[in-house]
Amino acid sequence: MHRTETPQAARVLVVDTAFPHVDGVVSGLRARGLVAANGFADAAQVDLVIAGLQDAPTGVPWIAVVDAADGAAREQALERGATAVLSAHVDVDAVAAAVELALRELDRSRMHERLADLLARVEAAAGVGSFEYEPASGRLWLSAEARRLLGLESARVDGLVQAVTERLAPDERRRFGEWLSLVGPLQGVREFECRLAQHADAVEWVRFSVPLAPEGTRLVRGVIEEWEEPQSGAAAVAEFEVQPDARAFLGALERAVGAAWARNGSIAVYVVDSEELRAFSSGATRGNQEYVLHGLATRMRAALRDVGIPEGVDGAHVPPLFGRASAGGLVVAVQGLRRHDDVLAVGARLSSWLSKPVHVGGRELVLDATLGVTASSPECRDAEELVRRAETAAYCARRQGRKRVELWEPAMDSEAFERLSLEMALRRALSRDEFVLHYQPRVEIRTGRIVGVEALIRWQHPDLGFVAPARFIPIAEETGLIVPIGAHVMHTACRQAREWSDAGLPPVRMSVNLSPLQLHDRGLLATIEEALRTSALPADRLELELTEGALMRDPASDVQLLHQIKSLGVHLSIDDFGTGHSSLSYLRRFPVDALKIDRSFLRDATSRPDDASIFSAIVLMGRSLKMTVVAEGVETPAQLALLRVMRADEAQGFLLSPPVAADRAAALLAKGTLGQAAA
Repeated sequence: MHRTETPQAARVLVVDTAFPHVDGVVSGLRARGLVAANGFADAAQVDLVIAGLQDAPTGVPWIAVVDAADGAAREQALERGATAVLSAHVDVDAVAAAVELALRELDRSRMHERLADLLARVEAAAGVGSFEYEPASGRLWLSAEARRLLGLESARVDGLVQAVTERLAPDERRRFGEWLSLVGPLQGVREFECRLAQHADAVEWVRFSVPLAPEGTRLVRGVIEEWEEPQSGAAAVAEFEVQPDARAFLGALERAVGAAWARNGSIAVYVVDSEELRAFSSGATRGNQEYVLHGLATRMRAALRDVGIPEGVDGAHVPPLFGRASAGGLVVAVQGLRRHDDVLAVGARLSSWLSKPVHVGGRELVLDATLGVTASSPECRDAEELVRRAETAAYCARRQGRKRVELWEPAMDSEAFERLSLEMALRRALSRDEFVLHYQPRVEIRTGRIVGVEALIRWQHPDLGFVAPARFIPIAEETGLIVPIGAHVMHTACRQAREWSDAGLPPVRMSVNLSPLQLHDRGLLATIEEALRTSALPADRLELELTEGALMRDPASDVQLLHQIKSLGVHLSIDDFGTGHSSLSYLRRFPVDALKIDRSFLRDATSRPDDASIFSAIVLMGRSLKMTVVAEGVETPAQLALLRVMRADEAQGFLLSPPVAADRAAALLAKGTLGQAAA
């Protein structure tokens, strides 16, 4: 008979009384690679038991052996959980086939259990629950995290629709029923936000998100996540005021500093800097800007209360002050912080509270804010100078990475001067042709074949030499220079890919990164079309990489734009996946071909089980969405081996090749493969 692979070292106990030819059965199973015997001391030590009804085990998968003519015994065996029922006189091949089938089903069941456990851990870490709804029967299933969000940990499995309905605020219950009635027959994505009745262990607002299925779909799957109650701009203004302009804020801050000084106190001034907030402020209406600024100020006020900062200190009655910073940011002034550590701790708390998504005008704004802070002192009580110092510290914090808090120091002023000098040089770099591209290969893990390259910009400054991208890219993004620089990169990369092809090198896909400002630039489509036209590069040989954070700035609008780009034939990938705040409902809507998992998830995956579990979950999710899964930052053979086990599709990193100049990249393409192909 045809031999089928079985799980390694599967242990099968054949009870002596099961077959009249038990020794032959055991020998036949051993010949097929199984650990089979009829002498194990304890059935719990084996994977599968073959026994008659009188010896049926408990808690262990088993195959029943009965008289072929005894129908009642067959039914009884199935009722007692037998995975299969055999006649006592079947041949060894039939026994082996039944065993192999049972073991495969057992392995599949265990895999499902592991995946369910992994999904539960990932959901708990992300704070997003999942659910399934069957429109025909009205059956609802909730994951553990969904139950926690709704405060329904102890609810019965049956009747969950009623349980959820009763958890809602009374005025939300009818809307929930109407929404459920629309889930089955409609297509598209539909979200439902609702307020819960007061409950000590649950959140206040939740959002249900589902891709509504076509007519006749049996199960609809979706996610449940915490949602922030929207406040109208008028309500926020009524609670407290964000000063409408810089002059008004500086006047209020001057008075606050004076009041604190009269009581031997000081004022800490924080500037909130966020790339996302700057981009939003440049394109939003004044009404939406006010709405967002008041919403963020509301959060910061709540954060200050959360860490015990009162509305006034030592009788001074100086509440926190909120105003506009340059380029659309926020300034907050706080009294009552007497220690250096307290100033930094409050800054970290403000950053944490600001990281939750803001919903405005159908858009979701996610901030990765950095904060700069300074405090009034006998040497500096001027409001304008305090804000300038805090802005300088915020700039320095941004250079160190997102979500940082930096306290102003005198040395920062010279750093700011250096930054202005670098900005001037950057503005001249394009016209002087000082930018060059290096290319890092992307390799198919299974074969080691080079399937693509990523174009990475380098700046060859005439005096400074190579300027690191981490040094000039933030300046380019902040000043808007990233748009023309990005267009230059796209044209150059497409021409290079075409030159390699004309030289007879194997065709590969050229990846080009898009910054958030490029993504939302009105001329992006025209830039892509022109780069493809002038280079004569086939559209399917170009891939555009977008970060998760950039996509989640305005996901509803971005979906339409991405479909327009896809209509050109261009491939799309999400870069640094896992570091942003993407909603699963939007991720399913984006026409994305590949997920590039951020290197931070792989860095410790070979030594930390939790990191490995999260990485594996992302791989499984990407594959389930029919996306190519690419691992970034592969630096060790152990990491590459782990990627093979997890069945990631492609890899990129210094183990395979660092970014190299065009001529060196051509030599690698001629070679064709990198690393060691899977055995």
